[in-house]
Amino acid sequence: MKLIRANKLYQHDLEVIVSSIPVQKLSGKKVLVCGATGLLGTLLIDSLIYLNRKNNSGIAVTAMGRSTAKLNERFEEYILRNELTFLIQDITEPFDTKLNFDYIIDCAGNSHPAVFNSDPVGTLLGNIKGVENILNLAKGCNARVLYISSGEIYGQNRSDNPMPETYTGILNLSTSRACYPEGKRASEALCQSYAAQYGVDVVIARPCRIFGPTMTAADNKASAQFIRKALANENIVLKSDGTQKFPFIYGADAAAALLYILICSNSGEAYNVSSPLCETTLKEFAQTVADSQNLSVKFELSEEPGGSKVNNALLDSTKLQVLGWQSRFNLKDSIERTLQILSYTQL
Repeated sequence: MKLIRANKLYQHDLEVIVSSIPVQKLSGKKVLVCGATGLLGTLLIDSLIYLNRKNNSGIAVTAMGRSTAKLNERFEEYILRNELTFLIQDITEPFDTKLNFDYIIDCAGNSHPAVFNSDPVGTLLGNIKGVENILNLAKGCNARVLYISSGEIYGQNRSDNPMPETYTGILNLSTSRACYPEGKRASEALCQSYAAQYGVDVVIARPCRIFGPTMTAADNKASAQFIRKALANENIVLKSDGTQKFPFIYGADAAAALLYILICSNSGEAYNVSSPLCETTLKEFAQTVADSQNLSVKFELSEEPGGSKVNNALLDSTKLQVLGWQSRFNLKDSIERTLQILSYTQL
């Protein structure tokens, strides 16, 4: 990660993020990021520390994860400079009641298709138990919670139009793959229940498919597989016909959107996080990655364990745009930036 953070393009990503939000609302706040070592958690922590360095904002940032080794691998330079605090905790276990935060961002939980296949029980219960513990912590210290759900809660779109936050799609409950979207749905319901019964201040983000240079070695989503192939100068392998319509978003755009929701939205509201600049088919995404490195797309049709069967998952991000957020990066630029930044270090 140290090599990535030194990259000028990545530094520009962080500048775009902090320049997209009303940063004064974060000054002097205590922020807990759960699931800190993932793609989003890492990017959010980098953004908050970048903001501290740039504006002397005095944000007390705590990174939570289960593994000290993984936290050190991601954030050792911040620890050495006393810019970050670690909280070693499994999110499925209750928090110490003495902890105190102003904002809690829940990025924790299984999010990779292979894990949905190998550990559906852990995926489902991890989401529900995790958000329960976070909500109890927030209730005790009067923190605002940003729960990061997923656009997968909508299931299969019944029309060709992008799905708004009020949409109710179709989910297939006859397979264990439902562990992920149903876990997110139940967790959202728990958020709304804590808000109604206990007055917990909670807001919800429903991101689409996020990619970017902070992706982890364990990430086996299709976009991550394509990017790794390109970095290795190998042809891109597509395991379906690629006609599925998906909304993608670059990590920096997603992080800016999440921070915007955290500090600017009304309590109890849910927002789709999707970029109109990155709506495409899986085949077109693969081809854009291939073209950027002068490679080809090869088809090896096979069943991807834990993969989604949805063929139209486009999201309507109008509500978030009305709130004040705008995406900055188009698909081609996002892919090229990811490859250029990661070329300094191989995953």
